[in-house]
Amino acid sequence: KRDFFAEKVERTRQATADAPHPVFPSTSSRCTAFELVTIDEVLAAIRRVPDKSSAADPIPVPVLKQLSTEFAPYLADLFNRSMKLGHFPSS
Repeated sequence: KRDFFAEKVERTRQATADAPHPVFPSTSSRCTAFELVTIDEVLAAIRRVPDKSSAADPIPVPVLKQLSTEFAPYLADLFNRSMKLGHFPSS
């Protein structure tokens, strides 16, 4: 599985190497009242994810769970910044 993940990351890097950087449109909407997501909440959410994966998953669930303590601080920061700035993925 480790080779599969490493190969998937490498293919994705190669496929997107020449892609332009993403542009995030600004919005006048701001989320002014919400509670920050904590690292512990992110870890708890990851633990609740079913142990099944598909080829479409950017990160296989077992890898996400195995590396959850490394990912959680970054995910919590990403979620909190997204809420503060009003930037959300379109898909």
